[in-house]
Amino acid sequence: MSSVHTLHKKIGDLLKKAFPENPPVLDAACDEDQHQHIPLFVSNKSRENQYCKVDALFLNKKKDRVRIIIEIEETERNPIKLFGKLFASNFSRYYIPKESDPIEMDDNMLFIQIVRCYDVPTDTMGKTSPEKLQQFKNVRDSIKMTIQNEKFRFRQYEMITGDLKDFDTLTCKNNQDMKSYIEKAFK
Repeated sequence: MSSVHTLHKKIGDLLKKAFPENPPVLDAACDEDQHQHIPLFVSNKSRENQYCKVDALFLNKKKDRVRIIIEIEETERNPIKLFGKLFASNFSRYYIPKESDPIEMDDNMLFIQIVRCYDVPTDTMGKTSPEKLQQFKNVRDSIKMTIQNEKFRFRQYEMITGDLKDFDTLTCKNNQDMKSYIEKAFK
């Protein structure tokens, strides 16, 4: 496992354990047994129509629409990266698996962005920089305000921040929050 994708792997394992009845689609960074990317397209499958690749997604219970997208940011956590993946995903219309038919994006989706804070600047006491955490909150608040637009595909956006230790077990707060957001999206 690449040290760059340590949190990806941890989140992938947790999602598989938490949702065995409706397992997520995971990319190779989240599950080493999967040799796949998760490409999103604006129309038919072609390089020019691919807008982005995401880390994980869940299909609805009928398996005919994408309901939830999860993006994990371990290294690039600037506002451009955080906004960019959400907007590219929003304007995509399909997830097209290898050698399979396109699966449409739902019109009422959840986007979860997990942001690793292991090397965010710290103050003299070793605590994460309040300025950087405030920047993450500002990005989150701006996104939540933007998705109120009726043309926005994502109706719910959640940002979860922390380091590896903050995602250690299914019962830790970050994982309980993530599980709760996903369960609500399926209701």
